[in-house]
Amino acid sequence: MKKTLKTKSNKMSLKEFIWYGFNFVVSASFVNYYALAANASANGGGLGFYAILVWIIGGLFAFICVKAFARMSQVHDASQNGASYVYARSTFGRMTGLLVGFLQYAYLPFSITFTIMVCFKGSFAEPFVSQASAGVWGPFNDLWMDLIGIGIFVICAVAVSFGMKWFKRIGSASGIVKWLTFFIMIIAALYIACAGAPNNPVVDGKPVDVGNAGHNLAVWAANSHFKFGWFIKAFNSSFFAFVGCELVITAGKNIENPNKNISKGLAITMLIASLFYVFFCFLLFMSSTPNWLPESYNISIFDVFVPWLQKFGMIVAIIGVIFSRLITFVSKTLYGGTVLQPLSKEGFISERFGQLGKDDMPISAIKLNIILILCSCSLFLIIPDIIKGSLIASNHFDQNQVFFDMSGLSSFASLITLIVYFMVVLCTLWLTKQKKIKCKFWEIIGYFIAEALVIVVLVYHFYDLINGVVTSTTNWINKVGKDPLSDFIKAITKISIELFSLVLVFSLFFINYFTYYKRKLLSRTKAQQKKLDAPFRLLTLSEQKRLD
Repeated sequence: MKKTLKTKSNKMSLKEFIWYGFNFVVSASFVNYYALAANASANGGGLGFYAILVWIIGGLFAFICVKAFARMSQVHDASQNGASYVYARSTFGRMTGLLVGFLQYAYLPFSITFTIMVCFKGSFAEPFVSQASAGVWGPFNDLWMDLIGIGIFVICAVAVSFGMKWFKRIGSASGIVKWLTFFIMIIAALYIACAGAPNNPVVDGKPVDVGNAGHNLAVWAANSHFKFGWFIKAFNSSFFAFVGCELVITAGKNIENPNKNISKGLAITMLIASLFYVFFCFLLFMSSTPNWLPESYNISIFDVFVPWLQKFGMIVAIIGVIFSRLITFVSKTLYGGTVLQPLSKEGFISERFGQLGKDDMPISAIKLNIILILCSCSLFLIIPDIIKGSLIASNHFDQNQVFFDMSGLSSFASLITLIVYFMVVLCTLWLTKQKKIKCKFWEIIGYFIAEALVIVVLVYHFYDLINGVVTSTTNWINKVGKDPLSDFIKAITKISIELFSLVLVFSLFFINYFTYYKRKLLSRTKAQQKKLDAPFRLLTLSEQKRLD
């Protein structure tokens, strides 16, 4: 009896799953998604109120995708690690499953690298960071900032390897601190919405009139415009404010009653997150204007208050972002391990990483995940930072110029996530066609719409990449814009990183599949392969009821 209770305490309950999922989905960056969705500029205008439509569509799309994950978890043994990999493997066969599993992991090192990079620089905007720290760290300002971010990641990742209790402790404690800081920021926004800004902010040397909710909403109404390109970009940004809660189902062995709790937990988490996003969307419109909607809204919301409140707000924002990153780091450390572990068990990578340790944690796979992420950080952060610092020190480059646009890493991670979502929804449709899953008519229609939307977003994504290179090249040649050279470098590095990452990931998969994995596959006996294939069969109705 004691052994059973101990085992349960080391797994996530339904309440812990919801709390953990909500904290992971709603990160410190969510406030910046609103600025992106509204497409505000210094000259006013943008999508404005049409951004609300973006959030509605993005929420519905995310709900449909999460519904597909929930459906698939109910017809599989959800206590298995892997999630998307398991679903694709059981639906379309070994090669497709392994490809989805490989892609499911491949985005992670790039995603974590980008998260470390924006841990300070991206969260508080480049000019702020440069002014605050360049005098202290000189030309190697970026390097020191990234090293601090890497250090925070390593501490969190190592802590997770000590077991589920440490995972829960860090996740819960950081979530509480994060929400306390967010609450202070929300109070500041509510004050502006009710009483107006105490002091009008200055943008491009001119004061901006920020009044109460009535005034600000009227200004937004007059500067709201719909453009398809803006809408797609805003959707792409806002959708990823919903992404994340499905990651936890990859760690099926660490959830209590997974076949029952995963489906229920995903639905509740999405509902709470959606309601929060709608609330904050209206709050943003009531407490800002189109020409005062800064990228670093989490800091700039305090700019209109007295100096001591501005400093206090800056400290609050920094604390909130750091603790939000802790949640991201511990979540993706566990996620990375639980994706690599089933790939190892299958034999796609060395079997030594397929072992489970304390609390059914994939300790060996987690350690491998940490090493791979540190390699990615060295390639995309440390080396470029050293080169940039050396150029600045020799007066060949300016601190505020873009040397290596890292947004390509974020774009690649987003692209891979969409592909994985597309495959999970496709698995659900395919099994529905084969009458192995029972879906309601509205679900099937929703799945088809979701697949079509993914295709549209992917096509526009590559069109926008190519168009960005063409436009920036033309502007650089004709010397159009404030800094055409930086714009050109950003466009080239972004598309280069993304294409390089895509080619690298797919090349590594096919080389490994047809050389390393194929040899293992051919050397196995039928009995060995049958045992490995067992977790990928679909559950019968009686088995589903028993697990529920």
